[in-house]
Amino acid sequence: MPSGARGETIYHLPLSYRPAPVEDAEAYLLATMQHSVLGDRFVYDGLADETALDCFRRAICGEQQQAALEIYDEDGALSETLPKSVTLSLEVDEGEEPPTGDELLDGTPFTIARTLGDLDGVVRLRATWDGDSAVVAAL
Repeated sequence: MPSGARGETIYHLPLSYRPAPVEDAEAYLLATMQHSVLGDRFVYDGLADETALDCFRRAICGEQQQAALEIYDEDGALSETLPKSVTLSLEVDEGEEPPTGDELLDGTPFTIARTLGDLDGVVRLRATWDGDSAVVAAL
């Protein structure tokens, strides 16, 4: 069972990790953490954070690549790049085009799933992990 699952339901919980509190976002603050090097960190519900939403907008437009998880030594040297446990891919129905970032900023609606399973659209952002997959955002 995937780590985000509860029974048969798989939950999608986008989070944003910030170096400082976000103004007027106290209701969406989920946790504070202490990083051994970076200090205080603030974790927010990503669906209430414009920076996280911008990442989803770019991804569903095909303009954002998935980042690698890189581990650095104390001296700042790259020591390891970890394999992705989840990969993202963009799916576009035949005859359709991904929107541009400007179109999404101008109000073209798209949906980000909180639970995975039934989300569909002509442009889809699919997450794949451990032999399973689901659409996490769609237009």
